[in-house]
Amino acid sequence: MRSPDRYPWLVACLVATGLLASEIALDDMRGNVAAILLRFTLFAVVIGLLCWRSYVRKWQPHGLLNLMALAVLVSPLLVEPLWRMATGMGHALEIQLLIGFRNLSLMSLVWAQHRRFEYIAVVTSLFTILFCVSTSQDHSLVWLTGFYMLAGIGWLAEHYWSSLRTDRVVGTQTQVPWKQMSLLAVLPVIAVMAIALPESIRTRMIEGFMPSSGGTGAHDPFARSGVGDGDALVAATEKAMSFAPIEDAPFIEGNEPSLYDVYQDTYGKPKPVKKFERAISLPMELFTPNHHRMAQAKKASRTFTLDRQTPRRAGHKHLKDTESNAMLHVSGPVPAHLRHTVYDLFDGREWYPQVARPIHLKPLEVEYEDEKPWIAWSFRQFPHIRTHVAEHALRILNVDTNRILSPANPLAVHIDRCDRPDLFEWKQEDVLAMTRSELPAMSVIRVRSQLIAQSDLNGDDVSMRFGLPEYKAVPEGQGMQEIRDFAAEWTQDAETDWQRVCAIRNRLKSEYTLDADVVVPDNCENPVLWFLKDSKRGPDYLFATATIMLCRSEGISCRAVSGLYANPAKFDVAKQQTSVHPSDVHWWAEVYAGPDHWAVVESCPGFQIRQPPRSWLQAIQAGLWSTGRALVVYWPVSLLLIGIGSLTFHSRRVIVSRLLMWNWDLRRRFNAAADARELLNETAVCYDRRCRLQNNPRPQHCSLAALLNEEHWPTDEFTSQERRQLAAAMNWACYAPVEAPLENAEEVNLTDLCRRLVHSKMSPRQADVLGTSL
Repeated sequence: MRSPDRYPWLVACLVATGLLASEIALDDMRGNVAAILLRFTLFAVVIGLLCWRSYVRKWQPHGLLNLMALAVLVSPLLVEPLWRMATGMGHALEIQLLIGFRNLSLMSLVWAQHRRFEYIAVVTSLFTILFCVSTSQDHSLVWLTGFYMLAGIGWLAEHYWSSLRTDRVVGTQTQVPWKQMSLLAVLPVIAVMAIALPESIRTRMIEGFMPSSGGTGAHDPFARSGVGDGDALVAATEKAMSFAPIEDAPFIEGNEPSLYDVYQDTYGKPKPVKKFERAISLPMELFTPNHHRMAQAKKASRTFTLDRQTPRRAGHKHLKDTESNAMLHVSGPVPAHLRHTVYDLFDGREWYPQVARPIHLKPLEVEYEDEKPWIAWSFRQFPHIRTHVAEHALRILNVDTNRILSPANPLAVHIDRCDRPDLFEWKQEDVLAMTRSELPAMSVIRVRSQLIAQSDLNGDDVSMRFGLPEYKAVPEGQGMQEIRDFAAEWTQDAETDWQRVCAIRNRLKSEYTLDADVVVPDNCENPVLWFLKDSKRGPDYLFATATIMLCRSEGISCRAVSGLYANPAKFDVAKQQTSVHPSDVHWWAEVYAGPDHWAVVESCPGFQIRQPPRSWLQAIQAGLWSTGRALVVYWPVSLLLIGIGSLTFHSRRVIVSRLLMWNWDLRRRFNAAADARELLNETAVCYDRRCRLQNNPRPQHCSLAALLNEEHWPTDEFTSQERRQLAAAMNWACYAPVEAPLENAEEVNLTDLCRRLVHSKMSPRQADVLGTSL
């Protein structure tokens, strides 16, 4: 037993350091600092309150503590299966053991004023900090380890000096504490060696005895390392594609499928071109200057025609949504529209890709952040629109392209070891590419982009009618007037450009059906009019084209974009990433929102758009709106909750009074060894609170002992002798010196008398009773 006047604060520092390190290691894949601090604060507050109670109440260890320690240690292993079934999330075996040892150190800290539990807390915290340093890649653990070493040295010194027998110092020779000094020397050496090891070696340290880490023949779906594209794959020895992509992977070549071929496989091949199919065309003022460009695009086969054959999907290996066939993995906020090609010219049947105009190309420069190179360029801010910077990490697997797949409004790109701007070039005005045939396989590309708050586009000061003429060009020919009539009818109630865009988008989402197997019939003169008027169902490129033609009919600058869609339904909670497969190729529209700003317009049913985080006021408004809507929709439950709430409010005093009695009973059950003075004081406080809850307070000029001595006290639950004994005990607890014993303590059962007083019925009016006596 330690000295009763102080608590082992050094042990608390060691355990708190291990707790913070474990939270950092558990959140290593996310890096959410706010979540780490919130969980650490909650743990610290709860354990701190328990430690304070243990110190004040002088809790004594009992036989059940050994069973409790064992239960705390193995509880993560028992809870893990239920947790995985309920949430779909989980932890690997080594992480479960880490949580168990961390919980054991926290439980031992509560009884750390006893030497046995102090040793357990120190040893388990040491294991926790060493495990976290050896597995996590967070550099803040270096500082935590240094602080732990200092606190550990202080604890060893305090432990040594407190163990000396000062009453036998004179004339005796003490033995050198070799054990403590050896531990003091070994602890810094182990910590420094663990920190000095490379991250790759530290990550593989646990492979030999933790089967969930991968590379040992066994695997776990929630492993943190060793598993790449698929659960059962192990670390690569001969084939690099069998290992997970890493950021500093070398630039290796591969035989991946071309993304353009994936488009052809998904949407079907174009139909053979017939001469008489050209029923509509571009206006002459646009056709003449772009004739050479259109010819070059046709020669390179980079146009996209709406006249396509039915895609053959059965048995095609590229269209299987399996984990091992993922084209890339996306870490970051989803949904995400990853652009590959931007189209601006449309002649009624074919889309032509946008060309890179030298006057509009932005110069590239290198900016360093945390000693990592970022390829960045200038970006004009729009003061009227609220924006948010989002960062995505793209793990390239099976995609053959040299274009950087990024969301709209890109800001910067980072690829490890790429610190030269001449390694990149603009393929289109805001589509960046590398100066090589394909992106480096098994690499990680980090992309920063700017999300636009589309709710801010509704103002009158935001004009969407600027931009290049190609963004507003509408083909001439049969059926175009009917398309303009559709646009005028759908947007007749709109006042601003963005309201017109939203009206068109909502109409397509609600009244049209997405069907990837629908193709434009042969000899169709106007595919867009056929889709809007006759079919009302079709693939995503018809939805995007119809959206653009309707918006351009209203004078709004708009363009078509093809790329990949990171679907939130494919988000893996355990790995914190989204798989993108060949079936995720997608078409959508983008509306000009200002200089360097484009707003994604998703008119296909079932597809979503990522919005910037809400402000506090918007979050409160959305919460109130959702709550009100739920109360109206589920009105029977609402009525039941209102009834329960009314009954609870009406009986609130009775309920709180009952809770006070139950709290007193629980405190006596878990603190049966409390002294008589503490028992009597808690009883008096509980009784006074119950009296006030019943609007029957004890008068301030009258003590509880005087009230118990009153012969006219209306309760009949105590005899006169019991009331006198309880009154004498109350006077002793309030006014007697600390060293003065309670008279006739062996003849009085204080616990029983206090329990009966706490559970007694309240008198009608104590002030009236006392008034008649006085």
